[in-house]
Amino acid sequence: MACNNLLNLSTSTKCCNFLLARHYSVTKIQKLEEKLDIPPRPKRPLNTFLRFSMLNREEIKKEYPGSSASAITKLLGAKWNLCDKSLKDQLQTEYKEEMNDYSRKLMFYEKSLTKEQKQILKDLNRKPKMLKKKSEIRMRLEELGKPKKPPTAFILYMLSKMKDKDPSAKFSEWLGEIAKEWASLSPDKREKYDIESKKLMAQYKNEMTQWEEKMIKMGQIDVVRRHVLLELKEKRVNEEKLSSQ
Repeated sequence: MACNNLLNLSTSTKCCNFLLARHYSVTKIQKLEEKLDIPPRPKRPLNTFLRFSMLNREEIKKEYPGSSASAITKLLGAKWNLCDKSLKDQLQTEYKEEMNDYSRKLMFYEKSLTKEQKQILKDLNRKPKMLKKKSEIRMRLEELGKPKKPPTAFILYMLSKMKDKDPSAKFSEWLGEIAKEWASLSPDKREKYDIESKKLMAQYKNEMTQWEEKMIKMGQIDVVRRHVLLELKEKRVNEEKLSSQ
């Protein structure tokens, strides 16, 4: 059970990488720009729906107290669909005017940057894009039902100690103590965790073989490991040679 909880936590964390990437791009890049003396980028104006949301969010919150953020967004969407056309036109006009101003500011901003500053910004923006791409790949693999890699012997040992953890203790400090315990653990005490880890790994390998065979049949070859495809190709070549003899 503890193992499943850890795996679920790991998956949830990975699935949030897209949001983390956005936070990195908005917060970290701004701080680094200040530190590197790069002028701040002009802020892109809000689109019409976001403007409408800002004007009506507090009213919706009062009308539907206790609603979740996603529920409020849905209610705002419903209200937007019923919104008077004149208000939508007004918000659209404001958006277009601010976009024209933003485009001019952005053009001057980009012209003001040196080659070195442009390269720095390019490098900084690469990380959130990479995180987003990795997040999309992980989410696709989850949708396709890819088996999750099992925990190591150390992780199993750590999970067995979770119930005794002092809630007030910092996780990083507690983990350091557990790592020291594991390092000094005698081979006979480690054995049960090693056996369990090997058992889970054997099960995982079997599940991966079945999953990759399924992916090949479905035509999802790009998610299959390269060495598996090479092995299958070699097997087919050998079979063709035998059949031709």
